[in-house]
Amino acid sequence: MRQEHKQIREAVRRAFLESDVAGLGTGGDWFPEDEYDAEADRALSLLAGGVSPEEVAAWTVGTMARDWGVDISPARKQKLGAALAPIAGALSKGSSGAKVRE
Repeated sequence: MRQEHKQIREAVRRAFLESDVAGLGTGGDWFPEDEYDAEADRALSLLAGGVSPEEVAAWTVGTMARDWGVDISPARKQKLGAALAPIAGALSKGSSGAKVRE
């Protein structure tokens, strides 16, 4: 895996952890950092394919609601989309993952 791809993948993973779209860390509970990895990898594939951050967030919320059985608020979906937006911008410009989050 190229270094640039690793950096971008880490930025997407961080976006999921920080937005905590499913509320896994609500109430101060600890959750495994790899809990969102499958969704982050799918999101990266969609973003790299040119899907907008808002569409990726909507797709992710729908998938998690179905597969995880969780209700995700519109605010959390919006927070995830906002966290993915800089990454999508970097991908569309061909920027390196190091520039994704300054």
